[in-house]
Amino acid sequence: MTGTGKGLRIGFVGLGEIGAPMARRIMQAGWPLTVYARRPQVLEPFRNTTAVIARSLRELGERSDIVGICVFDDQQVEDVILGDGILSGMRRGGILLIHSTAHRDTCRKMAEAAAPLGVEVMDAPISGGPDGANAGTLGVMVGGDPQAFERSRPVLESFARNVRRVGPVGSGQAAKIINNALYSAQGKLVHEAITLGETLGLDRKALIDLLQASSSDSFVLRRYAVTASLEYWVNLRGTTKGNVTNVLGKDADLYLGLEDAAGGDAGDVGRLAHAFVGALRALNVET
Repeated sequence: MTGTGKGLRIGFVGLGEIGAPMARRIMQAGWPLTVYARRPQVLEPFRNTTAVIARSLRELGERSDIVGICVFDDQQVEDVILGDGILSGMRRGGILLIHSTAHRDTCRKMAEAAAPLGVEVMDAPISGGPDGANAGTLGVMVGGDPQAFERSRPVLESFARNVRRVGPVGSGQAAKIINNALYSAQGKLVHEAITLGETLGLDRKALIDLLQASSSDSFVLRRYAVTASLEYWVNLRGTTKGNVTNVLGKDADLYLGLEDAAGGDAGDVGRLAHAFVGALRALNVET
């Protein structure tokens, strides 16, 4: 390692709608930053800045003490870490932060691969979308070693308002999946209740306005109020690959896996989350 504080060198891969502003805020906070992307156009916002552009994932690892990974799915997580990836270039004492929403077992597998090299892996999925990333108000749910968490916390706080360690490796992913499934379940409840009100002759917009000023107000209701329908989610994108329906559908499936691992059934949250995704798909949302 190269010391503490701003002396730590930070790397980042996965410069999409959320990852790019995260990396930008790390750079603006004064951390020495190295970035990598396969497509040159993704790197344009970082040219002529203090950021260093790595020519390979191995070089990204060589130039970094802590690397943030914000790619789309489990396969991409493995692809950027293993083989000739980031891990091949990292030195003992390094830390990998998996910001992607992935399976707990994937994060544990990466931790097992990194352990013999003296590199810590923590799953650190984020919540808040592109707006939260740009504003520096993301939530980060971290699973991993407590000491590695404390060393990484100042970096995480450059783009997040709420950073919490929730347990060992894999725990952050469990927290994120629970969050996303609950988000989807609330979406189904909101849509069902407002549709009932309209069926009973209530003015849809007036009802939504009143609910927002009442005890049933919620984050999801406020998002629903933007278009007064599920159409809000039609064009909402939280990744550069796949629309929100695909993302929420993946997370609803992962939630069922958590229920199964805990020895229970899907429960109301799981069923409602899948029902919400089904309603979105019925709108023929395009990828």
